Amino acid sequence: MTDNISRKDKKDWENFISKNESLPNKDLSQNKKIAFKIKSIDLHGYTLDEANKSIEDFILKSYEKKINKLIVVTGKGIHSQNEKYEKRRFSDFIS
Repeated sequence: MTDNISRKDKKDWENFISKNESLPNKDLSQNKKIAFKIKSIDLHGYTLDEANKSIEDFILKSYEKKINKLIVVTGKGIHSQNEKYEKRRFSDFIS
């Protein structure tokens, strides 16, 4: 896998990891005047249809309430007994 990485990229990565600097938190450093409104949803245990309907409602309601940061906890559905996991885009469910 690393065969496809250019020498420059490898050198940049080695330079980065050799320094003991942490990455800046862009949420905090961009504009300290912004007050974040955070809302989260956990979709574990939802069927695919339930999850898609719930996330659509979650996004629309969050937008109406001017929530500016969303946290969505998902899973692949590998433990689901109800339906087979199918990879789909969220946009497939929005009309």
